[in-house]
Amino acid sequence: MRRSLSSLVALTLLVAVAGAAPDPERDATDRAREHLAAGAPGGAARVLGEALGRVDDDGARDRLRCLLGAAHLADGAPGRAEEVLRTVRPDGPCGSRAGWSRVEALLALSRPEEAAALAESLAEVPTGPDRAGASAEGVAALARRLAAAPARGLGPARRR
Repeated sequence: MRRSLSSLVALTLLVAVAGAAPDPERDATDRAREHLAAGAPGGAARVLGEALGRVDDDGARDRLRCLLGAAHLADGAPGRAEEVLRTVRPDGPCGSRAGWSRVEALLALSRPEEAAALAESLAEVPTGPDRAGASAEGVAALARRLAAAPARGLGPARRR
C-alpha cells in the first residue's frame, strides 16, 4: 500500500511538472496582449520579437508574427508591420489575417496600388475557419479606410 501511494504521489508530481512546462508562444502572447490592452504596443512588439527566437514551430512563429505586425501597426510603424507580416506563410494558421493586416500597412505607407492588388489576391484565396472571418474583417477595414479618404481611392491602376 505504501509503495502504491509513493508511486501515485510521484506520478502526480510528474504530471504537474510536465503540465507546468513553459510555452513561449502562449507566454509571449499573453504578455503582449496585456501590453496592447494597456495601450503600450511598443512593449507588445518587444515581447513578441524576443519570443520569436524561442519558438521552433512554424505555426507558432506565424502566430507571433501576426500579433507582432498588429502591434507595429498600433504603434504607428506600418513599415515594420509590413516587413514582419510579409514573412507569414500565406497558408499558415493566420496567413489570411496577416495578409489583410499587410493591406492596412501598405495603405498607411501610401502604397494603395500594392494594397489593392494584395486585397484582390486575398479575396481569391479559399476560405477556411480563420480565413472567412479574417477576409470579412479585412474587407471591412479596407472599406472604412477608403470611406475615410475617398479622394485617395485605390489609385488609377485599380479602379474599374
